Order: sequence, then C-alpha cells, then structure tokens
Amino acid sequence: MGSPRGLTVHIITKDSRNLYFQFASTSRISIKFNSDAIVEGVGFIGSVYNIDCTCNSGDHHLSEESPFLRLTTPGLLSGAPTYCPNLRCYWTIKFSTKYEIVLTISMLNLRSYMEEDVLTMTDRFGRIIFRANSDTSELRKILITSGKISLNFTSSPITGFPLLAIKSGFIIETTLLKKIVSRKKIAFTDTNFLIEISTKQFYEGLNVTYEYALTARPGNKVTIYFLTALNDVMNLNIYDGPNTTATILDPSILYANFTQDGYPLKIVSSEQHLLIQIRPNPYNINAKTALQSYGYRLATSCPPMVWSASTVLRTPAIRLSGSNCISIFHVNRDYDPSGLTTNASNLVTSGSDRQYPNLIYGLYVVMLYNSTQDNSVTYSWRKGSFATTILITPNESGIIMSEDYLPAYPLSSFKQQFSIELVAESHQMNGIRIEFLRSPGHGHGTFQFKQYNKLLEEITFPMSDGKLYSERCGNKLIIEYFSPGGTSNGLYARYRAGSLGCNSGSMALHSTTSIAVSVTVLFWLRF
Repeated sequence: MGSPRGLTVHIITKDSRNLYFQFASTSRISIKFNSDAIVEGVGFIGSVYNIDCTCNSGDHHLSEESPFLRLTTPGLLSGAPTYCPNLRCYWTIKFSTKYEIVLTISMLNLRSYMEEDVLTMTDRFGRIIFRANSDTSELRKILITSGKISLNFTSSPITGFPLLAIKSGFIIETTLLKKIVSRKKIAFTDTNFLIEISTKQFYEGLNVTYEYALTARPGNKVTIYFLTALNDVMNLNIYDGPNTTATILDPSILYANFTQDGYPLKIVSSEQHLLIQIRPNPYNINAKTALQSYGYRLATSCPPMVWSASTVLRTPAIRLSGSNCISIFHVNRDYDPSGLTTNASNLVTSGSDRQYPNLIYGLYVVMLYNSTQDNSVTYSWRKGSFATTILITPNESGIIMSEDYLPAYPLSSFKQQFSIELVAESHQMNGIRIEFLRSPGHGHGTFQFKQYNKLLEEITFPMSDGKLYSERCGNKLIIEYFSPGGTSNGLYARYRAGSLGCNSGSMALHSTTSIAVSVTVLFWLRF
C-alpha cells in the first residue's frame, strides 16, 4: 500500500498479525493487492478515512450574542477514529471581564505514550492553568475570569501506530456567563487599617464574584498579603485603581506559591486605590483561603510585617526594630471570622505592662511597637484543647484567658479547664494566688486548691462576697470554667505563687514550661 509516485510505502504480508493504522503523506493513496495460489487464505478487510486535519486556529470572541464555542481535535466530529499527526493547533478565546467562561472538558483521549501529544491552556498572563498528556473520561470544568484564554494542541509527527493505540482526541465546550458580583467598599482610617478576607465571608455562595474596592488614607498605598495557596482555589482579578478600568495586575506569582510558612507574598497598589475581585472555584468546594489587606504606610525602617504559619509550630526569631511598626503573626487553620483587629477594646497588654496571657485564642496576634534598638519576638501555636496545664516557680506569675474573652464572634456555651502547678522546694511552698483582672460576666466555675491530688478546698466563683482574688495553700490549682457563650463573658485572671508560708514536703525544682502566643490579640509594646 502506498501513495502515488511512491512517496510512502507500507507493506502488509500474510505473516502480519498486528492491526495497524497508517496516515498517508498526501491526500491520495493507492492500494495494490497480490494473491498467491493458497486456497486457505481468507483475504483482508480494511477502512480508509478522509480526515480533515485543519485546526481552524485563530481568535474567537464570546459575547451575549455568541456565548458558546466548541473546540475539538481536527476530524473528530466528522467521524475520524483518531487525530492527525504533526498538529500545531492554537485558539484564543476573548471576552469582557464583566463575564466569566466555563470550559468543560467532556472528553480527553490523547495518545499519552507520545510526549508531544499535549493540550495546554494559559490565561491572559501566560500562566499555565491546564496541561495534559493523558487520557481520561472524567468530566472537568475550568473557570476563567480574566478576559482571555489561549489553548494549544500539538501531536507527534509519527504517522503509524497499532490500532489498539489510536485515541479519539478531545472535546472542549466553552460557555459565557454573566458575573454575579457582590461589591463592598472599604476605606481605611487611622483606627481601622487592617482587614481580613477569608472563605467564610463568602456567604452568598461559590457562584458569586466578591469585589472589594480598597482605599488607603491619603498618601498611603494598599497592600494585600496572600496567606494561603491560591492555585485551583480561586480566580483573582486585581486592578491598580478604584475600578475595573484601571490596569489589571499580573497575579501569576501568587498562584505559583505553595509555601504557607514564612513571609507571605503581597501585592501593593501604585497609588491610594486597589480593587480586587475574588471568584471562588465552585469545583473545589473543600478549599479554604485567607487574604489580609491593610492601608497603612510603614516606615522604611520597619521589618516585614506578616509571618504566617501552617506546618511550622514555632517561628524563628523575628526582628523588631523601627518606629510605628507592626508585627502580625497568623496561623493557617480554620477560617471563621478570626479577629484581626487594632481596636483598643481588644488590647491585651500595653506600655510598661509586659505580661500577657499564656494562651491567646484565635488566628492572629497584632503587635504595634516602637523600638530604638534591635529586639526580637518568637511566636508559636498549637491546637486548643479542653485542659491546659501551666507550671510556675515561686517567683513567676502569669495571666490566663478563656476562649470567650474578647471573642471575634459570638460563641456557643462551652467548658474549659486550667491546671496551675507550683514547682518548688518545700520552704518555698507558699500556696497559689488567683486574681480576677475583670469580671467574668455570666461565666462561672470553681477553684479547686489541691496538695498533689488531695482536695484542700473548693471555691465557687464569682464569689458571693464580691472578692476578686483567692489565695490558698497547696501546690495545684484546678480552675473549672463554664461559659454560657455570647460575646460579653470571659475569664481573665492573673496567677502567681502565694505568700501564706505554707509548709509542704520536699519537691524537686523543675524549669518553667513556657507556652507562647497562639492568636487574636493586640499588643502595644515600647522598648
């Protein structure tokens, strides 16, 4: 069998056992059949296909009048059993950013053993959003919001292969949809210059584009930190101005970032305004994300502002230096409203008071500071639990805070336990003192003073005589706290070794266990 003029010849003999598919080098072929005298032969059967290998490459514009487009490998819809060799197809789909398109890959069946057989999709910035050299029957949908997508398909120049290896190609259906936009304007002020945007704020559903028009104070710029991985989670359109007529910024580097420990990536506006459109991926419903935005000009002497942790439980020493600077520690966990704030009503410590709670509940610590010399801070976090144990020495004091103290959102009722243990030599065993620093509201519970596991006394709080402190002998204080939920309750108390001159058996002295910050607090520190 061959094409005219002998350009390509393929010989099939009686000994051939493999079924074979062969592309001719031209649009005309000739078939020659020779038979010998053996009467047992059964002959042959074959099929000839006229396959259109034209890609129809070029630009396509989708609009309300023409909202649908189907792209396939050449010849597929006309009955071709497989696609042609040596293809170099490309298509560009353009549309207004007032719309979005959904690409449905209803069939993807490529000759995956050939490395050159590849389907690639890129967005308007050249970022690869899909690339496949495989065959799959799984339906896949891809959402595009940036106004342009390019598709490229290449195939190997190999012209012959076994019939079992032929593949039909692909079918991609593209549908234009009007964006459903939920708009919010945020103007930063002297007291409100930090916000968080997270998955749990997308109350209107996953089929909505959430638009935030951010305005910094005059003379300042808007900065957005991206605290979680974005690829396959959301589509971002970021405009360097107050509306969508401004320059659209390239977010490609944000999608390429898969590291969620350390200093996060950021986008900074050139002027006072920045607009961001966030379109959750409705086909990845388990994904979560968090962004953090601020409209505040940090002094050039300030170190990087945000450190975010996901798998790292303890940060390295973070440098603190400069005037009017901010240090924010963030933990990538759940994305309920998380209490990112600089509101003075959420103040935990300030000025010369260097004490702060052993455990702070939430996802953020915000520290505002001035420092004339280099200092550093180390943050750590852990998952909260019902019971917390704190070891103290005779000269040590600390503060405990329940989970409902200054909550970011109303809580349900819960129970929490703290165990404070004094570790000291016998002549230093002077009991334990607990002092309320604020009323627990409707929160209530008990103090159990113990000598090891022996109960010495149990006291109910709030105390009927109105006292704000209790001090008893013993080396252990168990605090059982019950919260009715809501927003106006909370245990906030200072503990320390007592001064009662209690006598106890000898105990070995151990070093103090230090539990570092875990989140949602505003620090004001002066060095």
